[in-house]
Amino acid sequence: MNDRPLDDAALIRAFQEAGQGGVFRFRDRLNKAEFRALVAEARTVDLDLVARLTREATAGEGPAPDLAPLDPVGPDSPDFGAAVAAGRDLLAAGRVAFYTVAGGQGSRLGSLIPKGCFPVGPATGRTLFSWHAGKVLAASRRYGCDIPWVLMVSSANHDDTRAHFEENDWFGLEGRTRFVEQDMLPATDETGKILLANPGRIALAPNGHGGSIAALWRGQTADWLRDRGVTTLSYFQVDNPLINAADPAFLGYHAMRDADVSAKVVRKSHPGEKAGVVALVNGRPGVVEYTEISEEQAAATDEHGELRYGLANIAAHAFDLDFIEKIHDRGLPFHLANKKSATVDDDGNPVRVMGHKFETFVFDSIPMADRFVAFLTDREQDFAPLKNAEGDDSPETVRRALFDRARSWYERAGFPVPESEEELEVGPERGYDFETFSEWNQR
Repeated sequence: MNDRPLDDAALIRAFQEAGQGGVFRFRDRLNKAEFRALVAEARTVDLDLVARLTREATAGEGPAPDLAPLDPVGPDSPDFGAAVAAGRDLLAAGRVAFYTVAGGQGSRLGSLIPKGCFPVGPATGRTLFSWHAGKVLAASRRYGCDIPWVLMVSSANHDDTRAHFEENDWFGLEGRTRFVEQDMLPATDETGKILLANPGRIALAPNGHGGSIAALWRGQTADWLRDRGVTTLSYFQVDNPLINAADPAFLGYHAMRDADVSAKVVRKSHPGEKAGVVALVNGRPGVVEYTEISEEQAAATDEHGELRYGLANIAAHAFDLDFIEKIHDRGLPFHLANKKSATVDDDGNPVRVMGHKFETFVFDSIPMADRFVAFLTDREQDFAPLKNAEGDDSPETVRRALFDRARSWYERAGFPVPESEEELEVGPERGYDFETFSEWNQR
């Protein structure tokens, strides 16, 4: 006897008992394949978690965090040279892997492709994935090791991302590149009812970049990294082509200080910049969102005229792999995002409603660390995120940042600045930082 209908009935009953029976309200309209797809999605939903997150979402905000400034290390620190040497040793020993968070679509860019497939090469149109792959190859050559590369994708972009890599022969990195997939969570309306994307699909959304922690344990990727001798992850988001993921100073400070997690920071461009701030939060290192800082705190300056809370988080971290495992066992807190979601009304017609999405943030691991390092880097050298179709953080600003950085390297090295854009584009194979650029051009 086939007991699948009983299993389906039990699943539907569990949703009804949880007050989520509306997920199946269009069951009679669905064909067999559509119903099976809906059931498969429903089996991934943790109803107890949804109920808990809804309770927390309606409980109101807690007290404002108690903030104090945090001092970073950087090029002006007395042990900077020792940090560079330690980072080079770490990289040469094959103990570093790159970890790229690439779960997003390019919807804010007006594109339906994965964001990593978006062209950023200012003259060549190379994609973000190609640009970062060039860094993996170049750093591997420089340090005489095969740096592994892990990319976190989502169910929404996994197939397109894999196809992009296959079409490009894995950028020469087949065998040392792995995809891991983040979890999806259902969106809810303001009362906590799970939304449907259409009559036969649940409205699911990625669980935030904090999902990168749990994702490492799928397909035994963490074990794969350990088997390759990796102890440290250089973590960055796919939308920042400037980032130097093989930065020996940053990785060296992380190693010298025996840090669990470290973060690259830049000076805020102005008090109102919409960036999370690295500071002491309730007595421990952490990141506080710009929405949680008052205007007075954002504008406050120290005795040197610098912003008191002016260390902007750029989503570039170094993680100790053993610490990552502890975070995985413990879990990260969820954050509520109030956003409009596409769903259907009671007649099955498309509508948009205000509701809740739930995310975890990887920087919430920082307060869990016994040892943390904030490393001050140069915005013009390390940070130009691609977020919007126009205005700030757009393709035009990223293109300009890549050209400006290349121009500064030519001038600093005393080389003639090329007149053509094709020559002025410095891909990562020619230089992913000033030092590698100088060495390449002296050949």
